[in-house]
Amino acid sequence: MSQARILLVSRDLMFASPIGGEAKRHDFELIVEADTARASQRIGEENWSAVLLDLTHPGIDPANFTADSVPVVAVGPHVHTGKLQQAREAGSSMVLTKGQFSSTMSDVFSQLLGENNG
Repeated sequence: MSQARILLVSRDLMFASPIGGEAKRHDFELIVEADTARASQRIGEENWSAVLLDLTHPGIDPANFTADSVPVVAVGPHVHTGKLQQAREAGSSMVLTKGQFSSTMSDVFSQLLGENNG
């Protein structure tokens, strides 16, 4: 079986760093893409176990990432209620505040990778 791959769409290295640690613990490959147009293109061209969207990225439109069958986890600050709601309406598999994601990150990846490795 090939290694699971998760695409993180973010420009925030501070957000990506702890996710990189989880990648090592859960043995998945984390690819960080800052360019939203390129990330959207890569989703259609490559195989992914999941896509993680950083809703603080000013160029992110969650609707551009939820059309494929790949699970999408959208993460944003609790004060960005409009972006969080936009991600829900776009059909994201999970929509979490940054606090929720930080406290449950390991469980989120276990769930995502378990759903896609069966």
